[in-house]
Amino acid sequence: MRPGLPLAIIWVTISIIGYWRYPIIEEVDVSKTGQSSPSASIKPPEFQLEIVPLSVDFGDQFIGEICRSKVVLQNNSSQNLVIRNISSTCGCLTTFSGDVELAAGENCKLPIEINTVHKAVGEFKGRFTISVTSGEQQTTKIIPVSVNLNSRGLLVCEPKFISLGQVQSGSNVKFSLKCIAKVSETNQSQLEWRVSCPTWANSVEKEDENSIQVDFVGLVPNRTGPLLDNIQIVHHDRTIKVSISGDVIGALSFKPNRIVHVMGAGDTMCEHDIKLSCSKGKKFELNSISYENIPSASVKVVVYKSEKEGLRGKLRFNLDLISKSQIIKGTIVAHCVVEGDELDVTLPVIIIRRSF
Repeated sequence: MRPGLPLAIIWVTISIIGYWRYPIIEEVDVSKTGQSSPSASIKPPEFQLEIVPLSVDFGDQFIGEICRSKVVLQNNSSQNLVIRNISSTCGCLTTFSGDVELAAGENCKLPIEINTVHKAVGEFKGRFTISVTSGEQQTTKIIPVSVNLNSRGLLVCEPKFISLGQVQSGSNVKFSLKCIAKVSETNQSQLEWRVSCPTWANSVEKEDENSIQVDFVGLVPNRTGPLLDNIQIVHHDRTIKVSISGDVIGALSFKPNRIVHVMGAGDTMCEHDIKLSCSKGKKFELNSISYENIPSASVKVVVYKSEKEGLRGKLRFNLDLISKSQIIKGTIVAHCVVEGDELDVTLPVIIIRRSF
């Protein structure tokens, strides 16, 4: 071991410990749109510069807003520091250019501005890097300052989609939306809200100039299977659609509830056992069967047995009428009457015929 090496190791260890010891100082005021994170300091061995905050969070902002905040740079060392070469990860992030010299014990406020005009909707994470120089030997350290923001469209609805889950056919369903729009001072008086959704009755309650709450109510269709719909909200010249989804169940159901069949190139027929089951104690009649998005000549449902709780039958496909490599996605619909009420029961079908 060379002479003096243990002392060098001790000196390096002390330097590293000193570098990562971050004192906390009092938070400073930022703009209304900015929120401060806890303060922290960075202590290079040669000098000590404290930045408050190290992260600026602007929260939710409409696209087109220009958001402003600031951070404080505090020189806690005993020598002058020069702040220079401030750069950002995005052209939308700006601050002042040029060098700033801080005497020992002095501080300055660094303005931060983000322009959201050309930002996409969603989360944005950017960063400034600040180069700090000190001492006759021109020791330079680069310190990052993060900037976070969530860009919102000029018209926003919450929730973004409505999931009804599993709902009973013919039942009454209620749900609500809150919609917010950016309104400028020049067009507040001429803006109106319009809600379009033929399936669901709605009532609009205006909370203020740029937000409403819409309450919806309606009857679930008498048709089992997937429920897909959408609501259209219009505010001035802006339009947004909110999708509605659910799974309708009823007194009748197919078993299995879905048919998926993959056929080889030489196959000409396929057959599946199916059952139309009814809830215990319910009486029903099968009026007819129809086919949606399926060539009617290629498919047939044959009912061969009536039971106390349903009907048994076979689903047959004539694949000679289906071209090779064709994928059929359709629905078989059983039109029934359950104790005087009409009910359509659906059975999704996927037939894949391979060409090899």
